[in-house]
Amino acid sequence: MAAQEGPKRKGPAERREEESRAAIEKAKAGAALTRAKEEEKARLKAEEALAEARGALAAAQEKVEQERLARVNAEHTRAEVETALAETRKAIGVPTENMKTPPRAPGEEGEQRISFIVRLTVDERGQPRRTEVEQAQSGKKETFPALDLQRLAAFIEMCTRPPVVPEMTVPAVPSPPLIPGPLGPTTGLTVSDVHLFRMGFLGVRTLLLKPGEGFVVQVRCRLHGPEARSLTVQSSSFDTRVYAREVTTSALALLTSHSENLVADVLEYRLQELVPGLPPGLYRLVTVVTLQGPTKIAAHYDGPIVQIAEVQPSVKAAPLLYGPLPQ
Repeated sequence: MAAQEGPKRKGPAERREEESRAAIEKAKAGAALTRAKEEEKARLKAEEALAEARGALAAAQEKVEQERLARVNAEHTRAEVETALAETRKAIGVPTENMKTPPRAPGEEGEQRISFIVRLTVDERGQPRRTEVEQAQSGKKETFPALDLQRLAAFIEMCTRPPVVPEMTVPAVPSPPLIPGPLGPTTGLTVSDVHLFRMGFLGVRTLLLKPGEGFVVQVRCRLHGPEARSLTVQSSSFDTRVYAREVTTSALALLTSHSENLVADVLEYRLQELVPGLPPGLYRLVTVVTLQGPTKIAAHYDGPIVQIAEVQPSVKAAPLLYGPLPQ
């Protein structure tokens, strides 16, 4: 028997072929690893771009909502000014036409029409910043900060007041000696302003609230006059009551009542109370402050007007879609 043959040795050509196949496989593996790294980088970059797009969309929606609320506040403030001006003119008997005096018709010789122009400047939130009122015929003007309805009514009343005709002088009669008694009109009490704030936002005034939304009402009052400081050392206190009057029905409801003692040499006081929410409607706040003690003084403040309504968003948020990025 012939001897068995041993393992067949590979020739140079076969070894070169195996080395070539190994190099190809290694190159393929390297290319696959590089491609995987590039795909991972592309995925991370796409996720960052998607996150930035979501943030930009959210910021744009928030800005649109803020602008819408500012427009609502501005329209509400303008309506409040027009209503207050019409009520003031009606109270003092001034016609509501905002135009130059037209020619008188026959039979109207005894009438006189006086026109006023009111310009209101609001900030980006729709809150009043400055009010300017002008009498159209005489050109008299007055400008004051915010929306002060009392000063507006006082200006209109001053312009419509008939001229004072001096009377004949009468020889003076010696007056009787002064007898000490209660304080006269030299001492007064004034409610300077009343503002509304949302809970948690005490730095931003508001005139628009949701139904049932509790809010904070802030009242400022001040004693004035030569004898005002003497009141603060007496056993005196002041009571503050804030009412809400529904504009259409005139129904009156008490929102809050507070009593506080006077402090020696302190003339200005501020009340800040949390009050419950109101049902939907348009309300005018009425504030009454009464000084209790040996000397009784009362003051009131009419306004502001607050609207209670649901705020419907005017822009719907676009849905965010999740899924693989397009190739």
